[in-house]
Amino acid sequence: MPSSPRKVRVLRRDAPNARQGKAAALNEAWSFLHAEILSRPEHRDRSLANVIVVIVDADGRLEPSAPSRVVRHLSYPRVGGVQIQVRIYNRQQALAWFQDVEFAIFGLVYQLGRAAWGTANMGGNGQFNRLRALDDVAGPDGPWRHRLTEDQDVGLRLIAAGWRGSHEPEASVSQQGLSRLRPLYRQRTRWAQGSWQAIGLMSTVRRADVSLAARIDMVGYLLLPILQMVTAVALLCAVGLAIALHIAFYAAGWPIIVFFVGSTIGPGLIALMARQRGVRGLLLALLLFLPYACYAWLTFPAVVRALGRQVLGKGSWAKTAREPLVVDAEVDSQLPG
Repeated sequence: MPSSPRKVRVLRRDAPNARQGKAAALNEAWSFLHAEILSRPEHRDRSLANVIVVIVDADGRLEPSAPSRVVRHLSYPRVGGVQIQVRIYNRQQALAWFQDVEFAIFGLVYQLGRAAWGTANMGGNGQFNRLRALDDVAGPDGPWRHRLTEDQDVGLRLIAAGWRGSHEPEASVSQQGLSRLRPLYRQRTRWAQGSWQAIGLMSTVRRADVSLAARIDMVGYLLLPILQMVTAVALLCAVGLAIALHIAFYAAGWPIIVFFVGSTIGPGLIALMARQRGVRGLLLALLLFLPYACYAWLTFPAVVRALGRQVLGKGSWAKTAREPLVVDAEVDSQLPG
């Protein structure tokens, strides 16, 4: 029997081109798609608006139904990118479970809210982009720029170029969570430094042909690391003043606790209740939002450290080390094979 045509092409980046960052690898795949795939006779008449580029990290597990759920968003011609919900597959570990809740908050609260204005951002893993949109923001090397958070960078530039960003909460991609604090702290510092770098896109946002609501949303998103740092400094100052002035706990302690919990209670409760609805979900949310608030505040120092690295011009980071594969039966049962 004649062999069937190959449906999968694997691109290798060997030394000295290897280990140049995710942006470089993505740009090479983008170039290969144009030069080698779309140049074939059977694809030459294909509209680039109908070619979808899907990005899944090496540890990602894409839900089989994800493409069919994303299609409804891409039926709107101005949607340039769709991000699906990110889950943590080893969430049976306590620290990884908190990360799963964190991604749920980002996707089910912030992303869905921003999608109303078409400003939902891309998250790198589980990202669907229209090739025409990527071409619109491509530079000499390709659409992705060498940034610590190249996904955030390209997502913002897509929106600034007039494309809409959307989010699909019913489809998911699962990835490995970190089970130790030190690697998690390093990862969040890198992400926070990428957010500091993204503030440089403020001028691009001002020139963007988007609605006023979308522009305000994008500015608020870019200013998020500043707001996080101000919030952390405010809490530390309140505690320091209470200690220095010998203010009794009943007078100073409760306002500080309310501030500590209130900064995360809204999104945390919504995401926890969305994970499991009904009376049981509400009770679990009320029980678990306080531990989650403590976890959320653990990452605040990363914002300050990231600012210091950015000011000192330290932009190099080692790749996040992955742990031995642990199979989550719930997630694995949903995957083919």
